Amino acid sequence: MPFFIENKELFKLQPGEGNGLRKCQLGAIWALKSHFTTSSNDIASLISMPTGSGKTALMMATCFELNLQKILIVVPSKILRRQIAEQFRTLQVLKNSNCLQSEIEELKVYEVTKRQKTREQWELILNEYDVIVAHPNSISPYYKDIEPIPVDLIDAVLVDEAHHEPAETWRKLNDFYSDLKRVFFTATPFRRDRKRMKAKLIYHYSIDRALEDNIMREVNFVGEQIGIQNTNDALMKSAFEVFQRERELNPNASILIRTDRIEDSVILTQLYNENGFNVDYIHSKRSANINSQLVTKVKNNELDGLVCVGIASEGLDIPNLKVAVLHATPRSIPYTIQFLGRISRQPDDQEGNATLIANKDEVKGEVYKLYKSDETWGNLFLN
Repeated sequence: MPFFIENKELFKLQPGEGNGLRKCQLGAIWALKSHFTTSSNDIASLISMPTGSGKTALMMATCFELNLQKILIVVPSKILRRQIAEQFRTLQVLKNSNCLQSEIEELKVYEVTKRQKTREQWELILNEYDVIVAHPNSISPYYKDIEPIPVDLIDAVLVDEAHHEPAETWRKLNDFYSDLKRVFFTATPFRRDRKRMKAKLIYHYSIDRALEDNIMREVNFVGEQIGIQNTNDALMKSAFEVFQRERELNPNASILIRTDRIEDSVILTQLYNENGFNVDYIHSKRSANINSQLVTKVKNNELDGLVCVGIASEGLDIPNLKVAVLHATPRSIPYTIQFLGRISRQPDDQEGNATLIANKDEVKGEVYKLYKSDETWGNLFLN
């Protein structure tokens, strides 16, 4: 019997004791259940919640509440693919919320690391596994040399970081599974390039509400006026001063450093480590195992933080991140929001605001566009 059907009685959406899910997660679940009582599967359902508000737990709860059997989860990076696969195997976030009994068996999750060529291969996989986690490059019908997961072998598609959907590889997936339940999750439902997702927005939880509910915290902006040349040293020195103060107040605070190129991540890692930090770098060319191990080290305070390349930071689940440094400014609103969301979540064991360090001359244009896209960002950022 499929896992989520067999173990439905061990799951409680609103447990009588313990923390339970957040009200935004409950609101999203109720919106989904209401939506599917009156709507067909013609168009995907879209859930919009700020980064850090608990989309992973929401996806897990969705599988139980919608009585799903075989589920495909689509993610934008190898790093997030490994993270989601590991989290679904244990369902620990639901156990931590007292929504799921601790003695439940481990969920069988298949992480797609190579392309399949035949239907028979997918049949063998889905005979054993209930959840498939994949990047579009491994499963999208856009590619003619692969066999997508046959429609009749799964009953739902969950898409994390769904603002990527207008990209052709993602759009082909959306169209291919148009007869199935499709639920999209994103912090950025509106794109600056005005390309629309083929999805219906059924639930939106705002930044203002997340601040009121203490899910997000305010962010102090430390802007360095240093022109556009040779900025690395100045940003690193500012980061060192801020991080030392943070560690005195919050010993578990960690730092996230962003750049755009893999070669720059190596240079920045060396620069920071030569000046009192203990950091390492993650990017798409490193193995999923190495990236996962480094994320775990940051969570365990064995590293001060990470240097990430491009979208490598997207979806990263490191609750103790407190300081972010932009050595390269994201060039789109979704990526900017994703990066800022990594530090703006509010952990129970940290005090004070988060801090963003950036070159004023490089970041001001993107910040203006961010505010223009949603004026409530002005309530999140100070200075």
